[in-house]
Amino acid sequence: GSTVDEYAYCYRTIAEASTVYTRGYFKFSVLPAANKYQEYIGFGGAGGGVAGFGLINDAGTYKWLTNYWTGVAWTDFRSAGVVPTINTWYSMEGYCLVNNGTGAVTFYIDGVNKTGGNPIDTDGHGNIIQVNVGLATNPDNVALTVTGDCIIIGSSLIGVEVGPSIGQFAVSD
Repeated sequence: GSTVDEYAYCYRTIAEASTVYTRGYFKFSVLPAANKYQEYIGFGGAGGGVAGFGLINDAGTYKWLTNYWTGVAWTDFRSAGVVPTINTWYSMEGYCLVNNGTGAVTFYIDGVNKTGGNPIDTDGHGNIIQVNVGLATNPDNVALTVTGDCIIIGSSLIGVEVGPSIGQFAVSD
């Protein structure tokens, strides 16, 4: 580790869009330390970060986190306390509508809206041109593994996959 944020993620450059949904399945090997967070999905605009979605340790209570850039400062929404389990697959879907004053952000876990809000100013860095998935932010500077699968980027709600659970297989004769 170092004294600055460390991260490891994949990114996709997309055609400029004001409405973006990104869904993926993620699991993590370590929970964030007190007052630290891990970002698994991030949206970027021409001027920098637009919104991010992850997990925060809020003074000992874990919460799903949605943060966004207002043009002046990073602002966030936090869920009620949760008990996340390491090495467990979670369907995570982030949504952002970029607009000055009537924008929106939402974070879905396993298809359920956990945190977000509207109307808000999400136009601080312009429309979304990049989607990051993996460990987009890790201020803990600790060794950990974040695994992602089944990443989809779209312009409408994607939702959880129907069928066998991630990591499970059915075999029959």
